[in-house]
Amino acid sequence: MRKGLKFLLLLAPITTLATPILAASCDKKESNQEKNIKDDSKEKKEFKERIEQEEANLKSNLSLSEKVKKELEALIKDAKDKLEKSMSPKEFNKTKEEFNKKIEEIKKEETKNKPEVPKKPTDSESNNQGGGTNKPEGNSMTPGDGKEPKEEKKPETEESNPPATPPTIQPTPPSEAMPSDQPGKEEHEEINEKDLTELDKIAKELNDILINASAIEDLEELKKLKDNSSAYSLWYSSVERNILLVKGDKSPFAKDFDKDNKLVLFALQKADQIKDNIQLVNDKNPIIEVNDDDKKQKQLSNKLDFDITKKEKNKFDITLKYKVGKKLGKEIDPEVSKLSNQSTITITL
Repeated sequence: MRKGLKFLLLLAPITTLATPILAASCDKKESNQEKNIKDDSKEKKEFKERIEQEEANLKSNLSLSEKVKKELEALIKDAKDKLEKSMSPKEFNKTKEEFNKKIEEIKKEETKNKPEVPKKPTDSESNNQGGGTNKPEGNSMTPGDGKEPKEEKKPETEESNPPATPPTIQPTPPSEAMPSDQPGKEEHEEINEKDLTELDKIAKELNDILINASAIEDLEELKKLKDNSSAYSLWYSSVERNILLVKGDKSPFAKDFDKDNKLVLFALQKADQIKDNIQLVNDKNPIIEVNDDDKKQKQLSNKLDFDITKKEKNKFDITLKYKVGKKLGKEIDPEVSKLSNQSTITITL
């Protein structure tokens, strides 16, 4: 009995020392687990955003073959399944890189196997300063994702080379200036509902109508856009119903434009009214004058103003502002909405 008591007395100081050591070890372990969960959450979120971006691209690209669509759908489904698994940040990064690589391989194979189809020129795209008989390039492949333009007969409203004459500014009410946080709010309050035109009603509904349609191989160009946005311009194509990113300020619809200097950046969604002779136009100068057969003609301007905001290491936001224009014919001045609207899109690099 005495020996047992002595043994217990000897263990008492050891227990006193061991308890705080074990507690510190547990705290450190829990801290590491919390850090891993935080990192895991960040990497997982980036992978999820990448999957959603490619899923949106698949829905907006109508020219892909059934085989490629099925391959992309299977790849996206597999990626979603992996997203639900418990993985470390490094494993999520590796999985995202493998996903990007497979997407790029599928799109390159699609581009390689598709024959080039000559694009039927339209009056507006062939329009150039000094005459309206110039023809555009025979074919324009969508950069990066191998998308071919659909051969459709649509009234075209593309802007050709910028005119030498100063642009004519469409009269707008003084209340048209928009607050940055809520686009068009003051306009909507100042203009009575019964005074809204057909184009005003359309413009009022066109908030956040764009989705990212850029390809994997466009990432380097997008990084340059983030760092130096003044070196680029954005143009609306009424044929493809998308937004083109162009190096410099030259119209991508000019006869002598180098098609390697453009790429598809955004596509329209939830904007069924924007088609045929109705299009997005410049927010500040929606109508310009061009020389056509020695006559001055008024034409819609589809060069869109934009701002880059919320710059972060791996992503940034682009905000585009626009009005709605309607082409009525060669000898009739086009119409433009009094109201403006805008879309803000997050680009993940």
